[in-house]
Amino acid sequence: MSRPDLQVAVLRVSPARIDGRVANDMAANAWIRADADVTVFLNPPHTGFRDAGVCGNGRIYEDRIEIDLVLVPERAAALLAALTEGATLQFQTESITESLFRIEAVTASR
Repeated sequence: MSRPDLQVAVLRVSPARIDGRVANDMAANAWIRADADVTVFLNPPHTGFRDAGVCGNGRIYEDRIEIDLVLVPERAAALLAALTEGATLQFQTESITESLFRIEAVTASR
């Protein structure tokens, strides 16, 4: 994966939701604000995204970012297993509008 567009420091993890904060204030996209709250919702497979190159979408609000991910169960389980204290989620994104974006890839690192 090339340099991520969005990095999120993970604060809390549950089977259906990940809470965190934007960790990179040097992001290439000016619409990403450092320290913004981020909520990542893990949705069941087959709830959207016919394009195999898209695994989610996101929306930027004035005070937060919300992301919906649709991953196959094995991929979701592997991502959750990698999220320990101090983990960071890294997202490759493609902007749709000023406040909407697609997620093309997501990885976790420590």
